[in-house]
Amino acid sequence: MSKKKYDQFNCSRIILPEHRESLKAWRETRCREESSSLYGELDEQQKEEFDYLLHQSVQEGFPVNIIIRKKEGNLVSLNGIPQVKCPQSGKLKLITKNGTEVLFVEEIIKIERP
Repeated sequence: MSKKKYDQFNCSRIILPEHRESLKAWRETRCREESSSLYGELDEQQKEEFDYLLHQSVQEGFPVNIIIRKKEGNLVSLNGIPQVKCPQSGKLKLITKNGTEVLFVEEIIKIERP
């Protein structure tokens, strides 16, 4: 490649400070979205296992451990008995020692029996 073609965009390497800040913010949000989507996407087998375990727990009343990822990216572990799963709203009502928690099903990463 000739030097002329290689150096023709050297002038565009300069970034204004406000553009640098917006680029940094964009990269951070993109990185956060990618990390949450890595844990948020489940395959069909995992979804079926979660649904089966939730259905069993609601019917028989045994507690489950649920790990969720909040929108901020924090992992939260909850232990309780699922009460109601509403497929229309995508919410799950969980009765814990501290009271009742309402969870979004899309935030669930893992469900297991204690």
